[in-house]
Amino acid sequence: IKVMVVGSGKTIREVAEAVVRRGEEMDLFGYTLGKGSEGFRVGSAEIVQIEPALLYQQKPAEEFLDLVAVDFTPRKEILRFLDNVRFYRKLRIPFVAGEDRSYILGKTSVSVAIVPNVRPESCHLITPLVMKAIKLLSKCNGRKRVFHLVGEESVA
Repeated sequence: IKVMVVGSGKTIREVAEAVVRRGEEMDLFGYTLGKGSEGFRVGSAEIVQIEPALLYQQKPAEEFLDLVAVDFTPRKEILRFLDNVRFYRKLRIPFVAGEDRSYILGKTSVSVAIVPNVRPESCHLITPLVMKAIKLLSKCNGRKRVFHLVGEESVA
C-alpha cells in the first residue's frame, strides 16, 4: 500500500514513521501536498512538498493507483484542505482525516476514514487507528465507503 502523508507536526511524522516500520506492507509516497519547498525525511525516505495541481501535471495517473492519503492539514488551513480533497476526488484517492472535518468528508465522492482528533502529545494514541484506516481504505476497490474509527471500534 502506498501512503501519502499530508500535514505537518508530530502526528503526521509519527504516522509516517509507522508506515516506514511496516516495511513491505506499506510504502511512503515521496510527495506531500502543500505550497512551498518544505519537505521532510523519515528514515531513508524523503518527502517532497508540492502543490496538488503540479503533482497532478507531473505524475501519470498510474502513480496514484493503490495510494491512500492521510491528511492532517491544520485547521487554520481549511482552504488548502479543500484543495486537497478536490485532488483526491479527481484521482479517486481514498483518504484518512480528522473528525473535525466529518461534514466535508461525508459529502466527498471517494472513500474516507474519519479518526478522532488528538493533541500532539497524544498522537501515539491515534497512530494505530490510522494504520487500521489505511488498510480498510486500501480494500475499497473504488467503491465509496465512509469509515468512522473510534478507539478499537470502527463503523462502516
